Amino acid sequence: IGKLWSRICDYKNIRLAIHNATKEAPQRPDNMRVLERREQCVEEIHDMLVNETYQFHPLMHMVAYEPKERIIDYMITYPDKILITCVHNVLKTELIPKFVENTYSSIKGRGLHKCCAKIQKEVRRHPNAYYVLTDIKKYYGSIDHDLCKQKLRNYIKDTKCLRFLDALIDNHEQGIAIGLSLSSYLANLNLCQVDRW
Repeated sequence: IGKLWSRICDYKNIRLAIHNATKEAPQRPDNMRVLERREQCVEEIHDMLVNETYQFHPLMHMVAYEPKERIIDYMITYPDKILITCVHNVLKTELIPKFVENTYSSIKGRGLHKCCAKIQKEVRRHPNAYYVLTDIKKYYGSIDHDLCKQKLRNYIKDTKCLRFLDALIDNHEQGIAIGLSLSSYLANLNLCQVDRW
């Protein structure tokens, strides 16, 4: 996939990213500050992307207990979350077709219920078959940075986009961060070959 960066830097995409990054909690003080000076933020984000002057802040953390205890990482809204959303808006449309049909995690229109329905259908069609249930323990935290970057290069040839993704991956000490919008796509991409097999 090439020619991504100009789409990522497009003003329309940046405005959409600001909307998407702030829509869940528009009354939060940091989101309100962004929304109050929206056009100035659009220009600043555009300059950061075009000139590649973005620098990610350290990740923030919170503990979630459902369905099991895990640490969720997140970024401050401005500029980090908006920058990631700019890339996410464009990359998701390019990466989803690269996943196998049975990739369900974090893809709009798929998800857990559709996955369960598919499994039930297959079990009914083949009642005497054997099935293997597998899990990768602490998967996000176990993803090797260099391997993840290498897999990205199998699908993406836009060097500016790859530099951005490399910086995002390296911003997390070990593995990739749970909770960032792009993380699930990176995680799915890493398991593509296993899914195909």
